[in-house]
Amino acid sequence: MKDFLRRRKVMLAGIGGAVLMLLLVAVALIASPIGAFAASSPATTTNPTNNAQTKKVNPYCTLYQQSLATKLNVSVTTLTQDRKDALDAVIAQKVKDGKLKQAQATK
Repeated sequence: MKDFLRRRKVMLAGIGGAVLMLLLVAVALIASPIGAFAASSPATTTNPTNNAQTKKVNPYCTLYQQSLATKLNVSVTTLTQDRKDALDAVIAQKVKDGKLKQAQATK
């Protein structure tokens, strides 16, 4: 009986640790997304009164894009354009499927 309880405690601790790790990863991804939506160059803000301000680019996003482009034997510009084209295709499909209105897709 003691062995059963010990195994149960270990199993519950393992499950709890796994859930905690998943939560930490989810928070990290939400707080600092990389990949498909990372900017390859500084983007200007949409504030119409002050277009001179720019957003800072996370150097790890830049490193990620450069590394991925190198692995795929393409330029960062080509990778960025291909990523944009893929996103546009997904948005167009969502409009076609009725999951997104054209005005939202255009925006």
